[in-house]
Amino acid sequence: MKYENVLTLLEEITIHNGEKVSLGIKTKWGWNEFTYKGLGLLSRRLGAYLIDELQVQRGDRLVILSESKPEYGACVFGSVLAGMTTVPLDNKLTIFEMHSILSDCEPTVILCSSSYIEKAKELKNKISSIKHIILMDSSVYEDINIPSLYSIPENYQAKWRRRPLSATAFIIYTSGT
Repeated sequence: MKYENVLTLLEEITIHNGEKVSLGIKTKWGWNEFTYKGLGLLSRRLGAYLIDELQVQRGDRLVILSESKPEYGACVFGSVLAGMTTVPLDNKLTIFEMHSILSDCEPTVILCSSSYIEKAKELKNKISSIKHIILMDSSVYEDINIPSLYSIPENYQAKWRRRPLSATAFIIYTSGT
C-alpha cells in the first residue's frame, strides 16, 4: 500500500497494530513499552500541544536532546504532526558543540530527557531562538514551569500540518565523517 505522507502512515499503522508493542526499553524497574496506539496518542498529544499551546509555526525547528528511550519516537512523530523540522542532537556533544549547532538551526523548542535538563536550560539561556523546554519523561522535576509529555493537556485533536514532499523534515548535523 502506498501512503500519501507520514501522517497517513502513522494513522494506518496505529489502527492496524493498536495493542502490539511498538517501542520498548529495559530499565532497572522492568520494561517500559509503548503500544502502537500509545505511541500514536502520545504523538498526537504532543503535536496538539505544540500547535495549540505553544503556537509553533510550520517549519519551526524542534531539538531532541536525549538518550535512547521509547518517548523519542513520540517526539519525532509529534514534531511531524505539528509541521516542524526535527533536529536530533548527539547527547555526547559538549555544550560548546551544541551551542554551535543550535545557533545555526535556531530552534524554538527543546525536548529533553530529565538526564539532560540542565544542559537544555543552559542552552535556552544562551540561544535566543529557544522559547520552550519540554521534558520527554515522567520524572518529577523541581521547576514547575517546565512541562513534560505526561503533564501537558490531554488534547489529541489538532489540525495536523501537512507539508509538501520537498519540505525539510530533519536537519542532522554530523562530524563530517
